[in-house]
Amino acid sequence: MTRTWLLGGEVFLAVAILTGLSPAAENARAKTPDAAQIQRWITDLDHNDFATREAATRSLVQAGTTALPAVARAIRSGPPEASARAVQILVAWYAHGDPQGIEAVEDVCESLLVAGGTVGDQALLAWQAQSRDRDRRALEQLERLGARITFRDDVFGLDRGAPNGRQKLIQHIAIGAKWSGGDDGLKYIGRLEQPERMPLIVYRVNGNTVSDAAFQKLEDAGNRVEKRGAKLGVGNGGGFDRDPQEIPGFKIGSMEPGSAAERHGLMVDDIIVGFQDKPVTDFTDLVTYLLDTKPGDKVQLTVVRERMAKQIAVELGDWDAPPKPVTPP
Repeated sequence: MTRTWLLGGEVFLAVAILTGLSPAAENARAKTPDAAQIQRWITDLDHNDFATREAATRSLVQAGTTALPAVARAIRSGPPEASARAVQILVAWYAHGDPQGIEAVEDVCESLLVAGGTVGDQALLAWQAQSRDRDRRALEQLERLGARITFRDDVFGLDRGAPNGRQKLIQHIAIGAKWSGGDDGLKYIGRLEQPERMPLIVYRVNGNTVSDAAFQKLEDAGNRVEKRGAKLGVGNGGGFDRDPQEIPGFKIGSMEPGSAAERHGLMVDDIIVGFQDKPVTDFTDLVTYLLDTKPGDKVQLTVVRERMAKQIAVELGDWDAPPKPVTPP
């Protein structure tokens, strides 16, 4: 018997499968099927009888992610009809599953995408169907695990390159000492939506416990990983980083509110000429010295203010923590 099967309508079919469940079918969810029953339903996904295929699809949707390993195998190695229906089931779980179940579905989808070929194409349908919600969940998980996410402030007030459902693009994600997600947690960075040709920037802050291999995997996926030490919180403000009167050093042009620099009394137009016992001739020197520090380190800065040199002790801040409020003197 020859059957025609089509992958393009999985999203609509899966929603129809879920919304068409009867009260009796809903009650059946409470009874967890055993492995043998799940396998019978998987086999019936390719049954000659249409009604049997439909019933098996509904039953697997109702079974929830208990059936996920078997459904994943059907996508990888099942007959075309069974594989296509297994994708429908993934989409249904994605659209209406519980948070823990969705997490497992996303893990399986990622592994199938890596497989490539027809299997990867089929998994991509389930993956793309939930791009907006996946982006939101990934942001929530990254913040829960201790990442610090900084968004871009678009000069026009609206970042038109941002994904649907998110108002702004990500400027960078800092992974530092507060990160509790280990290597595995970095997978959520790969689940964020980002415009093409605009890689995500990930700050690898000193003090994190993530392996070199995990950060390398992020880079291999097209993200940009930059090493960071502690945070001072100063910039050149978009102007020159040298004093017009040619005092050697880095002239502060901007300062992040609540940053270590502001909290310890540095000011815009101060010229940093020394970091500990080392000379600072420009912003590159300052960044280089900071790379060897970690949040909480105390350093001595030499600054020139109104042509007078002074020493300022600073406890450096953290890239993965919100700025602290400045306490009035």
